[in-house]
Parts: sequence; structure tokens; C-alpha cells
Amino acid sequence: MKVWNGSSWINPTALKVWNGSSWVSATGKIWNGSSWVTFFSPVTFSPVGSLIFNERPTLEDVATETTAQITITASSSVTWNWTGSGGSVGFPATVSVVNGGSASSIQFSLPWNGNFTTSAAFEVEAANRYWRVELQMETYD
Repeated sequence: MKVWNGSSWINPTALKVWNGSSWVSATGKIWNGSSWVTFFSPVTFSPVGSLIFNERPTLEDVATETTAQITITASSSVTWNWTGSGGSVGFPATVSVVNGGSASSIQFSLPWNGNFTTSAAFEVEAANRYWRVELQMETYD
């Protein structure tokens, strides 16, 4: 995402805000007249998520007779919000951070059940960034 500063397009982390007497580096929050609101996230992610839910990247791992895993890492601790599930009876997909919990990374795993193909899907949000995680575990025929 780029922001117009009046003369050129810049990265949001390069924004300056007027504090009443001078321009200062933005902290990720701005006064909207009644409260401080986040206008960009100073946190970086790997892989990078999208600021727009409908444009979120799909992270996919397809594993054959082993565990399928996806990890998203943040530059600092963030609150992770996610929905989704999958797997099979006795072999459910797992998530390393509880929904609404904080950590600097989150891992989604789908174990090999030793018998048949299974899948799992999750919608993920952290610091106003979005991802879709898809895991599939296949077995040889």
C-alpha cells in the first residue's frame, strides 16, 4: 500500500503527522477528533498479508503422508484472530495460538492420519492484515 503525501507516493511507515507545532514520525495511530485510531500497522509479516480481506493471499501446503503446515511470522507480538477447521476424526487440524491470543508467529498444522486424504481451511487476521490458509494431507493410492 502506498499513501500520497502531497508530492509523491510513499510507504505508510514513512508518514509524518502534524502534532500542532511540527511534523513528527507517525506511530501507526492518528487522532480522528475523538479517539486515537490505527491507520497502518507498524508490524511486518512473512508472508505478507493483505490490508483488504477480499484480496488476502492464499497460503497452501499439500503434503503426502506427512504433516501439512503453514507458519505466519510477525515482527512483534500481535493478536491473532482466526476461524476454520478441518482434518479427520482423531486427527484434527491444529493451530498453535488460540483464537484471540497473542504471539509473534502462528502455525497451522494438519497431521497425516495414516489412511485417507483430508483438508483444512482457515481465515486469519492480525494487525489489520488478512490471509487464507489451506492445508491438504494426501495419501498414496
